[in-house]
Amino acid sequence: MIVWSLRFLLFCVLAAAFVYDWPWYSYAIAIALYIGVMVSFSFRIEWRIYLDSLLKQPDDSVALTFDDGPHPETTPAILDLLQHYNIKATFFLIGEKCEQYPELVRRIMADGHQIANHSATHAYSISLSSRRAWRDEIERCQRQIMTIVGTAPLLFRPPYGVTTPNLSKALADTGLTPVGWSLHSHDWTSSVSGVLKRLNTVDQGDIVLLHDSCPNTVEALTSWLPAVSKDFDFKPVVTTRV
Repeated sequence: MIVWSLRFLLFCVLAAAFVYDWPWYSYAIAIALYIGVMVSFSFRIEWRIYLDSLLKQPDDSVALTFDDGPHPETTPAILDLLQHYNIKATFFLIGEKCEQYPELVRRIMADGHQIANHSATHAYSISLSSRRAWRDEIERCQRQIMTIVGTAPLLFRPPYGVTTPNLSKALADTGLTPVGWSLHSHDWTSSVSGVLKRLNTVDQGDIVLLHDSCPNTVEALTSWLPAVSKDFDFKPVVTTRV
């Protein structure tokens, strides 16, 4: 709805520029502003502009979600922590890494966690992909995971949280449910104290974004989980919308 409203607004501005003979650069400014706004929407998954992503749990539970794994050093440490506190989480795995470390994928499944799709390659250029390229990327990751554990994921999180109309169409083709987050830990850019500061703001219903490829995540969870493991009902992502 917002996208169509902006397109209509752009049309009205361009029509006015034509009728009232505005300077040529008026067209350039209007089009540049339109493109800038549309691109900015791609980086705000929580706005649900291009993708109707799950952002919160439908109940009071908290979902810990881990992107970019599996990692041979940090993923086992995180799994050990979760096992110690009897917490089940959701792991958004990269297909190529699954092929590198299949034993970790099997352990994630054996420990009772939820496995989800985070694309086959997590390439920097993936956000510019066509509908078909996105579909191929998603389906390839599905096959890579299914080959290892025998079941295909139901959930997908876009790399970098970037959403586009082409991705939306590809997900409609594949039937996967997109998942965002309500709290970003910034564990890949922040110090351990910075991650802890954000984790201490977790509230009921949150879907928390973490990365099982970051040493800071292990250190932060080692400090945070003992204090909150009994305060929250931790569950994998629930696919019921709120």
